Amino acid sequence: MGMMHYLRVSEPLVQRPATRGSLVDVAYDAIVEAIFNRRLEPGARLRIEALASDLGMSITPVREALTRTTAAGLTRLDVNRGHTVTPILDPASFHQLFAARRTIESAAVRGSERAPAAWVSQLSSEDIRSLRAHVTEMSKIGHGARYADYSRFSRLDHEFHLRLVQLGGNPFFDTAFASLNFHLHMSRLYAGAGVVDYEDAQAEHAAIVDALERHDGSSVWRACKSHMLQAEKRLLPLLRLAVAIDQTKRSRPHDRDRRADPDRT
Repeated sequence: MGMMHYLRVSEPLVQRPATRGSLVDVAYDAIVEAIFNRRLEPGARLRIEALASDLGMSITPVREALTRTTAAGLTRLDVNRGHTVTPILDPASFHQLFAARRTIESAAVRGSERAPAAWVSQLSSEDIRSLRAHVTEMSKIGHGARYADYSRFSRLDHEFHLRLVQLGGNPFFDTAFASLNFHLHMSRLYAGAGVVDYEDAQAEHAAIVDALERHDGSSVWRACKSHMLQAEKRLLPLLRLAVAIDQTKRSRPHDRDRRADPDRT
């Protein structure tokens, strides 16, 4: 695994993307990209007025965008300090998040204890084709070191697993899975490195769809469990590297910036 490369503080902190949609969507995408590319570093204090100025818009859509990033766990809102960028997951939180994801997704896919993944036998050809198309599309898109390179892969990865949970037929699992924002948190680890487990993840996704095509519920369940366990093992070294880099950066003296102040407390 190569060294991660992050942008210099002298570069613009937020840049307006070519996103089509509302101003809130534009602001949200710009802030997320800046967080993922480390222009806004963990612990940085966010100044709404300055972010709005950088993006060429009023403070209202920026404030609404920060409400969304806070709901997703990318920023925090403190009564005294305002909005700050949340830290990268520490190892304990990393394992806890994976444990929650495994619990929800495994239970959703397994369904009944008596007949694991019985829903697979009733799965339509259209559902299988849709999941296969997801895997095929992921094989054709970028997975490089910058957020713009891997953001679509991460989104499709999330959609693939959410669809598996939905097919299990329990809407409470759907809500629980979506609320984790699992793939958003994992995507922060890819910054500067890219999707380091791209080939492994693609092979495991394909194995899940292969089992679906055979209408083999037990194999689908086992393939899903194995995929989640292997992903946790593969991404742990990347987490440790990201945490080490973050600690190194925080130990250096910073020039305080008008838009984002490193958290010194």
